[in-house]
Amino acid sequence: HEARVGRQEEVLVEGPSKKDPTMTTGRTRQNKLIHFRAPEGGGGLRPGAFAEVTVDSAAPHFLRGTFVRKTADPARRVRIPVEAS
Repeated sequence: HEARVGRQEEVLVEGPSKKDPTMTTGRTRQNKLIHFRAPEGGGGLRPGAFAEVTVDSAAPHFLRGTFVRKTADPARRVRIPVEAS
């Protein structure tokens, strides 16, 4: 994980951290867990959104970072009608 410190990573937002709701949790393209603070007011970061995050520090099982910007909104789900029989 130390090799990632200082790099900008694209992150898939999962939602608020389980241990600290002031932090947002996401996963990098390499499926590494990363915790970062969302901008004031949440910045529109909902689960499924993509964001750029700079990695500030590394622990054995996760990374910590700083939010840079939101890059994409979550994809919309398409509801499929289901017929009752």
